[in-house]
Amino acid sequence: MNPLIEKIKEKHKLSENEKTMIEYIVEHLDEIPKISSRELARRTYTTSTAVIRLVKKLDFENYNDFKLNIASYLKNIQPSSLEIGSKEDVLMLVNKMSGIEVNAIYQTKEMLSMETLKETINLLLKYQYIDIIATDTNACIGEYAKHLFWGLGKIVNVYQNEDVQLLFSLHVPEDHVVIIISRYGQSACTHQVVKTLLEKNVPIIALTTKRPNLLNEQGTYVFYGCDGNAIGRLSGLVFSISIKYLFDLFSVILYSKNHEERLKVEELILQYYQDL
Repeated sequence: MNPLIEKIKEKHKLSENEKTMIEYIVEHLDEIPKISSRELARRTYTTSTAVIRLVKKLDFENYNDFKLNIASYLKNIQPSSLEIGSKEDVLMLVNKMSGIEVNAIYQTKEMLSMETLKETINLLLKYQYIDIIATDTNACIGEYAKHLFWGLGKIVNVYQNEDVQLLFSLHVPEDHVVIIISRYGQSACTHQVVKTLLEKNVPIIALTTKRPNLLNEQGTYVFYGCDGNAIGRLSGLVFSISIKYLFDLFSVILYSKNHEERLKVEELILQYYQDL
């Protein structure tokens, strides 16, 4: 049973025949704008009248309106749950994934301290050297942030291996700011790195969750990502969405703060590619 189709059937009180037509439409969504009502009727073993009746039930003005907008309509049906089940319909997963992302960003915004954000931006404006400490998926997001920050005139490195993280913390220069990404902040390496950085008075921007951990307690500035336990094993994905959003936010604020300078750099880069 396709939950998406069942939801449409229940909302619009569709007959079994109309449900069959919806099933065909969902399975052949990209073809619908290219075929007539007569052709759709032929493919679904029904009549043009039945097709038009379905179009009206779905609140479209006519068949042309239906052809143009049915894909958007189906892609915006809100699922009753964001949990991911076994062998779900692809279209339902499209809707669930967008819901997961929107929900994660909304929750991240709700946990955001504007005062902490302003102070962090001032810190990032002050320091040209930014070091990111993270492992696994978080390190991949760190590499993404590295690309963003380099485009803003910062000099950025990402440290993924624990031995390098420990050595870096022992030798970090005074003119560096360190960003640590850790969902739980519980590893022995993270604890030692934080301890060493604090001893050196190096500012720490912590990206973590609200679960009690060392980063929550010791970070100079702390930002919270979603834990995402509501969707089970995909909770790590939800945390990643949150952290990416925070880096995007940092970047657009820094971009705005140095807007004219960034425009000049973009013009230089564009000219470089035009000259190739």
